Amino acid sequence: MLKLSHKFDFSINDNGNWPTSVYKTNNNHKGMLTPEWTFYFHGAHCRFDNLQTGQVIEVKHTEKPEFGCLDGFFFYTYMQTTEQFKPLADWFADHLNVYKALEILVEEGTLTKHPGIGSGNCVIAI
Repeated sequence: MLKLSHKFDFSINDNGNWPTSVYKTNNNHKGMLTPEWTFYFHGAHCRFDNLQTGQVIEVKHTEKPEFGCLDGFFFYTYMQTTEQFKPLADWFADHLNVYKALEILVEEGTLTKHPGIGSGNCVIAI
């Protein structure tokens, strides 16, 4: 998100709306961040795709400047598309098991649940 803010010259520290130049691109909320990375705003998230490796990173952007929210589905997609974490993704088998693992990490105190963030669903932040 920091690279996106530098490219489009805006601050990620304020809680205001994203600049029109970023969110309302001429390509349906999509664009090139760098020669290797694309971005795509959709709903409350921004998806980053690495064109060389296929790695996918999904970020919840509506709670800026906090981008540490973990979503089981998006985290699972990250594991599936990141070479070093593919065996871990295979071990989890699907995103539902990632949600369960995140809940266990909250229960043991490794992660913190912030119920005030998001739309009331179980959003977990580091």
